[in-house]
Amino acid sequence: MTLSALLLVIFAAICHATWNLLAKRAANVGPAFVFVREPATLLGLGGMLSVVAGVLMIATQGQIKRLLKPEAMIGVRWGLLIGLLIAAYTLVDAYGVKVLAIAPVLLDWSTTASRTLMMLPHIARQPKRSWQAMRGYWPVAWAVGVLSPLGYILVLYALRDGAPISLVAPAREMSMLLVTLGGLYILREPVGWGRLVGCCFIALGVVMLAGS
Repeated sequence: MTLSALLLVIFAAICHATWNLLAKRAANVGPAFVFVREPATLLGLGGMLSVVAGVLMIATQGQIKRLLKPEAMIGVRWGLLIGLLIAAYTLVDAYGVKVLAIAPVLLDWSTTASRTLMMLPHIARQPKRSWQAMRGYWPVAWAVGVLSPLGYILVLYALRDGAPISLVAPAREMSMLLVTLGGLYILREPVGWGRLVGCCFIALGVVMLAGS
């Protein structure tokens, strides 16, 4: 189960590094060109590279040299492993909805059920502590529990209806663009020129992929 493996790797990555987002996103944008033999055009490859460049700019705030630091490389290695697992489950899920005709809602429900079963032993050992840890966070938990699966179900419907993986996977990185802009305009967080340039690269890359 690639999703179960992904969860374990993410937990380990959180314990070891904070830079895993960078390589996770970079490794997630182009699995279809290699494994499912979707046609790769120069425009499409350029779009994929533009998305990767945007992710790099956002993750490093425009300071690419930060990747050369030893502590950054720890996160990059974990991130690459996470990215490969994300690419793997994306391909598996695409095969499930495209070829096996599994309903997207059913597919997502089954993976959610598997995650719940994975967490049950941990919660069962310390139920009171787990309940106390959730105090004050239930509204946020419900929001994440509804919106996160809904977002991926829409991705599965797009794949089922014929959208190429080589477009859908990079387009998911638009979330980084929206989060960055949301932090700027809603939370009033300092974004900096590096992240804004990264947003432009991601938007350009998605447009290039859509036109390829």
